[in-house]
Amino acid sequence: MSNQVEQIPGEGGLEKVKLTRASGASCEVYVYGAHVTSWKTFDGVERLYVSSASKFASGQAIRGGIPICWPQFNTRGTYGKHGFCRSTDSWVVRRIVSDPKRDPSVTIELSDCEASKDFPFSFKLTYTVTLSDSGLTTSMHVVNNSDDPMTFTTALHTYFAVSDVTTVKVSGLQGLKFEDSTKGGEVSEQADEQLMIRGEVDRVYLDTPEEMLITDGDTAISVKKSGFPDSVVWNIGEEKAAGMSDLGAGEWRRYLCVEAGAIGTPVVVEPGAAWVAEQRFGASVAVPMSLAELGEPEVGDAERLNKIEAAFKAKGKASLPLEEAYEIMISPEEKGIYGLNDFKEDVKGFEDQMANKEQFTWEEIKVFLETVG
Repeated sequence: MSNQVEQIPGEGGLEKVKLTRASGASCEVYVYGAHVTSWKTFDGVERLYVSSASKFASGQAIRGGIPICWPQFNTRGTYGKHGFCRSTDSWVVRRIVSDPKRDPSVTIELSDCEASKDFPFSFKLTYTVTLSDSGLTTSMHVVNNSDDPMTFTTALHTYFAVSDVTTVKVSGLQGLKFEDSTKGGEVSEQADEQLMIRGEVDRVYLDTPEEMLITDGDTAISVKKSGFPDSVVWNIGEEKAAGMSDLGAGEWRRYLCVEAGAIGTPVVVEPGAAWVAEQRFGASVAVPMSLAELGEPEVGDAERLNKIEAAFKAKGKASLPLEEAYEIMISPEEKGIYGLNDFKEDVKGFEDQMANKEQFTWEEIKVFLETVG
């Protein structure tokens, strides 16, 4: 099977676009609201949560997936909670990419429409969703077609699927200020290295790093962003969940929202100018500290060693730079959980057995694999 992009009917008769990779990874995007409702990695695991009670109907926001909050986050303004983007059918598919040499993608566009009549600016919002084998990228591009500076707040309100939110850990927030909506917007500081959910959580973290990590048992999702200065962490909690008609019974445990946003300070776009931001997800087994933690299912396997030796000798060199050695030694599956920097760290502990600390010979590769992993 090659990469595919299909426009097909979805729930409630709403049109959706399905992206599929040759590996089996897939993504579904409803044209209504430009709303991503499914992201499955190549292993078939669904990474996004959508409520079993979600409404798929015109004028209703879909509960789950990745709603677009624009031009307003929550109630911080006068345009209605989370703005008008997520509940309008005025979006139009502008471009699809299904070239087998490229990651499949869909671009959906929204401009001045009935839903935006109270928004005092002329605009064009372009939203692109791109699928890789174990990752997903969503990007926003907003053009101000007005004569005056445009201001807005925004967030990509991602609902990640989790086994039990009370056991999930979020890393990358320690030491950061956050507004706590469960305490009337009180500003506090994240003291713990990892955030753990113990009940309702509704926080806007300000000036957050470009990467955060969600760990759920033995799996992890990296959340990277650019152009979005802030991050939101939200779960409704058990008590309030009972009052949500579009949230399935007990399903408050099955999701955690970790959202990239521009919230604390509104975005200002000058006339004729554009604003661009994106978020990138990567899913994998929880990252090990070293190659040794990967276990030894294949390291001693003669067939694998033969393949590595053949690849090494095909280079026609007595030794290889570490980057090239990494490419032939580590399988595609292992690369997802054991990056080049991890590899180089392990090599540092092996340098006394190398003739050249920047190069690997074939004999050194064999010893390295036997010793480290």
